[in-house]
Amino acid sequence: MSANSQNPFGAVFPLKAPESLRGSVLARVAREQKRSFAMRMAISLSVEIVSVAAVAGSLSYIAQSLTASGMYGYLGLIFSDGTGLLGYSKELVLSLVEATPVLAVAGIMAAALFFGWSTLRLVRQSRSVSLYA
Repeated sequence: MSANSQNPFGAVFPLKAPESLRGSVLARVAREQKRSFAMRMAISLSVEIVSVAAVAGSLSYIAQSLTASGMYGYLGLIFSDGTGLLGYSKELVLSLVEATPVLAVAGIMAAALFFGWSTLRLVRQSRSVSLYA
């Protein structure tokens, strides 16, 4: 039996890789990490812009819904005349609950959560920028 049949990797391991190959591989890995980081940051920034637009859109939608439902009138009554509120507090609370635009409130809460999540993700990814400096 020959030495190569007992150790099939015997011909590979004695070879030494040139030092320039190691530097070239490390430079390529670093370049790929920088490219990957830049891509993740670009995607995160675009998600952040979309989330800001969603919050702005939901704010305008809730303002329109509050006007259409008449809730502004009830809120104005609360802040303008405090004397009559005690006698009719139950009716006022029920009217406020009925006039609350639930879909608009749910939309703004979802948009705010999306904004918070995307901001948190952007901050976490930007902390790793020191690794690639």
